[in-house]
Amino acid sequence: MKKVLLLLATVALATVANAQQVLHLTCDAKNSGDTIVVQTIDYQRNEFARVDTAISNNGTFTLDIPLEKAADAIICNIRNGGMLRVRLYLVPGEHLHIGGTWPWGQQGATNLTIGGSSFYEQLHEYNNAVNPIMNEVNPLNDKIKEMTAAGISRDSLSAFYNQAISGIFQKLYQKRMELIRQYPDRDPSATLVTELPSHMTQNAIALLTPRVRNGRMSAIIDNALAQADSKQKMAQAEKQMSKGKPAPDFKLKDLNGNERTLASFRGKYVLLDFWGSWCIWCIKGFPDLKASYEKHKDRMEVIGIDCNDTEEKWRNAVKQYELPWTNLYNPKSGTSVITDYAVKGFPTKILISPDGLIHRVVVGEDPSLYTYLDELFK
Repeated sequence: MKKVLLLLATVALATVANAQQVLHLTCDAKNSGDTIVVQTIDYQRNEFARVDTAISNNGTFTLDIPLEKAADAIICNIRNGGMLRVRLYLVPGEHLHIGGTWPWGQQGATNLTIGGSSFYEQLHEYNNAVNPIMNEVNPLNDKIKEMTAAGISRDSLSAFYNQAISGIFQKLYQKRMELIRQYPDRDPSATLVTELPSHMTQNAIALLTPRVRNGRMSAIIDNALAQADSKQKMAQAEKQMSKGKPAPDFKLKDLNGNERTLASFRGKYVLLDFWGSWCIWCIKGFPDLKASYEKHKDRMEVIGIDCNDTEEKWRNAVKQYELPWTNLYNPKSGTSVITDYAVKGFPTKILISPDGLIHRVVVGEDPSLYTYLDELFK
């Protein structure tokens, strides 16, 4: 029996070892901070799947990252309290080398170069193909500065910029689609799908060969589909976030574990506060929100909806900041309420009328909201 158990354990360990391969990440890019954080992103669950940290010595570091599948990632370069984020794709069994110069300040992202194994050499080839288009943004910014100095109106500047930047992005999208058509059986072509607008995602995936769609890059494809679906739902929700539209109902748990719905608060004004313990401006806004709540709590209920936190961090933050209103928890994997209310930034506050209709939407910490509430409840 012991031999059987030992054999099963050995097989299990071998299976785990085979499931994971190491991505070897090296870097000698200049202008670096001293701390590097690599975060892989699961767009289907809307969370960071894993975090790896390295210490940079004058821009040089190495990091071995065990992976079961290809992953979207963000590499965070930390320097003097500031943080620079660059998007990466991590592929098991490959070698990714980062060179060039970290794009702090006015430098462009094209100052960073990637290479290493053949996968990343091909990705570097793609970057070289699109960089001339991306670099058109810098002359456009210079033109805007000239027009501003010449006294051109803000509306005219905005119209000119939007038209010009739209043209640049259209050329960029067309170039990426052209590369996918040219190299449908290359694994790096799957990364191009994630850098297209959501309405182009399905067509781009259809161009890839079944080997690429269903092979080791399938997780990248799945993430692209999840992003496209989320963006489409967000766009639909934005249309509903105007005054007089019905506020979407939800079902979330409070501090006691009881499920609460928006409908249960019908009859009073409700101010939804989308926040997180990680959000500095959310925390800074609590004193003003508390003061307004104390003045108007007979006619208005505040519902704090915590987002992108663990349940423990949410509970600790509610206790630490002594939040006196109804507090609900939105799990990381349960992001429908964020999508339903088209929440793109934190904090977002949404005022709902007693009959359940959208009354006002405020993104960011805006003191004028509290002046408005004072006038509303005179």
